[in-house]
Amino acid sequence: MSLAGLLSLALAAAPTSTPPKLAVGLTVGEPNGLTLAAPVLDTFRVHAAAGWSLARERDAVATFDFAYDLPHIIGRVFGTGWMSTWFGLGLRYAASSDQVDDGDAFGVRVPFGVSYFDDETRVELFASVAFGVVFIPEQDASAEFALGLRFGL
Repeated sequence: MSLAGLLSLALAAAPTSTPPKLAVGLTVGEPNGLTLAAPVLDTFRVHAAAGWSLARERDAVATFDFAYDLPHIIGRVFGTGWMSTWFGLGLRYAASSDQVDDGDAFGVRVPFGVSYFDDETRVELFASVAFGVVFIPEQDASAEFALGLRFGL
């Protein structure tokens, strides 16, 4: 199949709607807590999450990501729904109440994910994985996984 044929197939599968202007919900994984997402430009969204950590050495985690949506990769599914893959660049802060151990940690992360949006209910289901590097207090690597549910407002 030619490049033009592949491009036309990708554009034909494109969703006919966009994510909600603001979506809030819950996330399970790293962190466990609240999440929100808001579009910034046509294909970019801001994702943020804050909550408690499952890791023993951390009490709370907050993340902030700038993500690029790729809605044409999967497109329309299940009638009123559509799926979008995304990736981005973000920041991660992990707080610790035990200052004797490592203390608070700060770093950068690269998240990858997939979201399912339902046009009728304004619900988003998502799964993400993020790989990162911690710079403060010392260099370390991190990997996180999360599942979540957001409701469009």
